[in-house]
Amino acid sequence: MEQTDIPFSIAQSAQYGKKQFIIERYTCQAGQNLSEKENDVRRLARKLASVDPSIFGLLNCRGVMRVMDQQQKQVLSYDFVFRLPESIEALRSLRQDLLSGEMQYSLSKRILVAKELAKSVGYVCTLNYVHKHICPETILLEDQSPRASTFLLGLDSFRAADGGTNVTGDVRWERNLYRHPCRQGEFPEKEYKMQHDIYSLGVCLPEIGLWESFVLYSCDPERNPQQGDLYQQFTIWLVHGLGSIDARQD
Repeated sequence: MEQTDIPFSIAQSAQYGKKQFIIERYTCQAGQNLSEKENDVRRLARKLASVDPSIFGLLNCRGVMRVMDQQQKQVLSYDFVFRLPESIEALRSLRQDLLSGEMQYSLSKRILVAKELAKSVGYVCTLNYVHKHICPETILLEDQSPRASTFLLGLDSFRAADGGTNVTGDVRWERNLYRHPCRQGEFPEKEYKMQHDIYSLGVCLPEIGLWESFVLYSCDPERNPQQGDLYQQFTIWLVHGLGSIDARQD
């Protein structure tokens, strides 16, 4: 397959002959039981193989490829292969569109995008999975179309709702922004549950409604994340909002 990066996305686009695909990598973490991980990958791929993208906002999985370390003879990661619906030629990341600064989406279309995203999150719950990484980098939009088709990716953090978890995180502010307060930082307070995905969805909605990105990126090769004006406004509102809630509880 000829693979190319999708700007500001965790996924790649790929072409095999005339067929278009989306590739997403599921990285194996150090210390993981590879046998259990492969079973998790197989179960998830089977569930995603039966989804209808037009109804659930999740791409249809056509298979999974192992990525091997040829010297160590071990699996490094798994590449999920998703088939694009025939009516779609290309997908763009939501982050890319938010950063473009172009008001190419009317208010009614932005509302449709929000509804489609909420529907995808709901369907992840019906599959009995938690997503754990809902943000504009894991959301793809149909390119140059009057419709508001959205597709939720982010398989690298997927797990079964009743599955085991290491309760680990990181200190990257651009990731913690989309995490519930009890799930932020390197050592989160609580295990991840479905309601935390609802919180992440809620953080994405102001960006979609205002069509402005919380996160900006520098022009250097490192592409370091920076706080946008909307992020500053959001954090001020969040602090005052939580303060009012605490005051009413007291």
